[in-house]
Amino acid sequence: ELNSLKKPKKLTLPLHLVGKYFYIKDSTFLLSTHVGLMRKIGKKYERLFGDRIYATIIDSKNKLWYTSLDGIFVIDNFTSGNLVSKKISFKETKNVFVNEYKEDANGNMIMASNIGLIIMDSNFNYTVLTDKNYLTSTDCKKVKIDPIDSSLWIVTSDGLNNVKYSFKNKKLNPVSFG
Repeated sequence: ELNSLKKPKKLTLPLHLVGKYFYIKDSTFLLSTHVGLMRKIGKKYERLFGDRIYATIIDSKNKLWYTSLDGIFVIDNFTSGNLVSKKISFKETKNVFVNEYKEDANGNMIMASNIGLIIMDSNFNYTVLTDKNYLTSTDCKKVKIDPIDSSLWIVTSDGLNNVKYSFKNKKLNPVSFG
């Protein structure tokens, strides 16, 4: 069991418990795990937030985004030591779960989620693509940004989708594959 109060000589995390890890600086690592968001500084582990952290990303503005059973959270200036998290609210539902985060070249956060593909700008304005507007399903599992044309490849529970999208003018140019 991970416990920051104990000082184990050796701590080995089973691979299936670590979702993602980030090297921050000065031998500091961040691990999203089955038992919470963990920070490793040198040889010491400390639990930062709750249980079951599923998806995480540190964006280009040093914001930490993470998903837990309680929703989606963001922390400004995380790499500077800030640990104050803000819960992101959605008008569609209270139960939003992100499977994967990506950041596009314009700093927009792209989220493959259970309510569809969420595209959010730095001011937290967002658009949700669903099965009602271009996707084969609202249950989005993965998202990749195409390096050639910056379109989005979205894997849903019902198929593969390719969407070209510009957040500035909210113009959608969809191409879907079921």
